[in-house]
Amino acid sequence: MPLLLALALFGQLAPASLRDSLSRPLPCSSATQPLAHSTTGPRPDEDRWFAMDKFWHFSASFVTVGAAYHFGEDRARLSEPLSTGIALGGTITLGVTKEFCDLAGPSKHFCWKDLVADAVGIGAGYLAFIHRF
Repeated sequence: MPLLLALALFGQLAPASLRDSLSRPLPCSSATQPLAHSTTGPRPDEDRWFAMDKFWHFSASFVTVGAAYHFGEDRARLSEPLSTGIALGGTITLGVTKEFCDLAGPSKHFCWKDLVADAVGIGAGYLAFIHRF
């Protein structure tokens, strides 16, 4: 209920330009864009394993696993297995969705190396935040 109230107030108090930009569809939701590979995106040979992009994928997955698990376990008082499943499954879903958005976006580039960096970040997050040694 407080979240709905906050969203309603935000809709009334936010500047019109911000409300307009939030109401536009995301680039990945456009059904008119083909899902074929295009030459406008980075070529696979230019996508290095050790690039800043992979660092951000690793870091985002690592932090998301920890934050989601902490929220589920400590704040929402969910069971440990449920919190673990939500943290891991939700983070995997975010990574895969991001790559499909990249495929449908202007770059038309789905990167398996990004998904590997996400998976390594998820594994490291599991070991750091969830697994009890």
